Amino acid sequence: GKPTGYTKIDDGLINACGHNIKSVLFATLFGSANVKNENEATGGVIGAYKILTGQAKVVVASVDALAYLMPKVETFKENILKIKVNTEIDLNETVQKLINMGYKREQLVQSPGYFAVRGGIVDIYPINTENPVRIELFDTLVETMKSYDPLNQSTLESQKEIVVCPSTNVFLTESERLSTINKLNALKISCVSKEEEDRQKEIIQELAKLKKEGI
Repeated sequence: GKPTGYTKIDDGLINACGHNIKSVLFATLFGSANVKNENEATGGVIGAYKILTGQAKVVVASVDALAYLMPKVETFKENILKIKVNTEIDLNETVQKLINMGYKREQLVQSPGYFAVRGGIVDIYPINTENPVRIELFDTLVETMKSYDPLNQSTLESQKEIVVCPSTNVFLTESERLSTINKLNALKISCVSKEEEDRQKEIIQELAKLKKEGI
């Protein structure tokens, strides 16, 4: 299906806006503190990406979504990863960049927002694409890139270039991550509810997970 946060414009909206936007997808920007799952939480990030790249012509957003804090445009752009065939990449730097972009490393990629590394093969499932992409490297050279079916691993089509959208709206360097953990641990704030206390612990645990990974 389509990435979370997008839907076809219905006939009523087409009639109101004009028939020249029939094929346009519009972004629903999520951002409420009450998001129920990871896909919904990344909907706002995908929406921001589509707006930034001119792919969203109509934006539908709740008041909560409009109040949701997003990074500066320059910061967001810096955390978009582009890879082309017949170019060279540093695998360690690419892995760290994906982690900083909010992607999680696993042995097998089955869902958007995850990646895997096996020798000279890198699998990435961008949150802004229908299917994951398998990158084959010869040393540092990108030899081939192919989208594939995550269920049966069958190849779908070759790709000359991929653009990977961030999977988070929070971008921290290693020093910023450690500093944030220390500050949160040092805070002596009495949470007004058990839910807030659990959320604070969860944030510290998530930040602690974002450590630099080797290949």
